[in-house]
Amino acid sequence: MVSADAPQALPGTVRVRPPEETWVVLADRLPQYGITRVADLRGLEVIGLPVWTAIRPPARTLTTSQGKGAIGLLAKVSAVMETIELWHAEQPLPVTGRGPAGVRPPRSPHCPVAELPLHNPSPARALAQIVRDWMCGTGLITGAKQMLPVDLVRRRYSAPHGPRTCCAPPVPAWPAETLVMRHCYTHCSLG
Repeated sequence: MVSADAPQALPGTVRVRPPEETWVVLADRLPQYGITRVADLRGLEVIGLPVWTAIRPPARTLTTSQGKGAIGLLAKVSAVMETIELWHAEQPLPVTGRGPAGVRPPRSPHCPVAELPLHNPSPARALAQIVRDWMCGTGLITGAKQMLPVDLVRRRYSAPHGPRTCCAPPVPAWPAETLVMRHCYTHCSLG
């Protein structure tokens, strides 16, 4: 077993574990994440780059994830890791408060809700009044505890409990970067 702290140069990438070792760890765990099939898509593209897909029918977001890599096994592991990341992002998170920013609960006046990327931008004053579910996060650099909207962490929006209104709150937009192919805490926290 390779040390989790020893990066290795692989074809087209650097990882802390060879793909063979990673696949051995992942293969028996596919059903746990709802992955029913992992398929090689080579032959469906024209540039010769290995592409694999992992299929997860019960997903709440994307049911397929594509992995690309310089060699087939890197692409296969990439597809599965991306699917597992989405599975984790879809899981319920511990809600520690409910309410608008700056009001008890959750009392998070420093959470810049107006600066969060949104699919439908709204004025800062309106954003500060939206009732949201909140959770406690920890800053990677400072270690400081901070309340943040649960929907900023998970990759799905769930309407707050209670009567529905005609206006849905703005839904956070997530960047395309993912934790794919990161095998240790250090890689995930740098990403």
